[in-house]
Amino acid sequence: MIRAFMVKGASICFILGATMVIKFLAIAEQGMAFRHGHMSVRSNPSLSKLRAVCHSQACQQYSSELQSSLDVHVNPCHSLYGFVCGRWRRGGAVMSTRKAAEARLLRQALQSVMAVNVSEVESSASSTAQKVAALVHSCMYARRHPAELASFLRARRILPYRQRKPGDLLGILVDLSVNWDIHIWFQMRIILRSRNTPAVHIGRSQSLADWAAMVKGIRNTRKYNRGIEKVLGLLDLPREQQRETLSRVMALENLISAALGNSPVNEEPLVDSLETMAALLTPRSTPRHGWTPFASSTTQ
Repeated sequence: MIRAFMVKGASICFILGATMVIKFLAIAEQGMAFRHGHMSVRSNPSLSKLRAVCHSQACQQYSSELQSSLDVHVNPCHSLYGFVCGRWRRGGAVMSTRKAAEARLLRQALQSVMAVNVSEVESSASSTAQKVAALVHSCMYARRHPAELASFLRARRILPYRQRKPGDLLGILVDLSVNWDIHIWFQMRIILRSRNTPAVHIGRSQSLADWAAMVKGIRNTRKYNRGIEKVLGLLDLPREQQRETLSRVMALENLISAALGNSPVNEEPLVDSLETMAALLTPRSTPRHGWTPFASSTTQ
């Protein structure tokens, strides 16, 4: 254990030491640039020798990102943290090195995925990377072609205006939450309790709370109405039915806002076995859970 701790400590010291070398290189460059103005810092032989510690492009890029985070307006003797990391906080002038690296990796991953020929992803023999690429391409396509989203919603009877009888609301919500990870009014998932006994876990939908907070300031305004009308048009809803649907959406938004406002923020989730869940979800037992009266009153 002591040996492992020493190895781990040595690794941390090496990383910290390398970072400090790069930082002090940046400090030296900043100081010389300030004193000599137009004089090229890179031509200094001593700095050239010090910069030789970066042999790879990744090291040089990391050095540049560290240098960009320096706040030269702060005296390091008074505030070393403010000097080294000051520009991270000042209005988000620059990203931290970790965030910059994450953003760069995401861009590279997206570029590699978009370069995959998804027409070859047809059989189960396709690689995992090809299947992921096909999924990403499908999501990108759905953003530009809402007809595919409308087809998905109709298949689950969420857009029932062309059907005589709409789908069961509770069944639709459960299907979306459990099978598609889309939590509209609640979040439902299957968990394992003691002795690997399956149970149903129902809690608040964070996406619903986020949506309610986002539209709180613009609800019942013309801008919000135009946004809803645009969505209904993209989903191919007949124009003669858009006004009625808009009224229903607005009424539902007000109901959601009232339900969320009257229920505790940190409401305990409902967890019970599969056998007893049906009985617990009846209207007689739901009042003890702040988030369920909303769902039960809406389905009636």
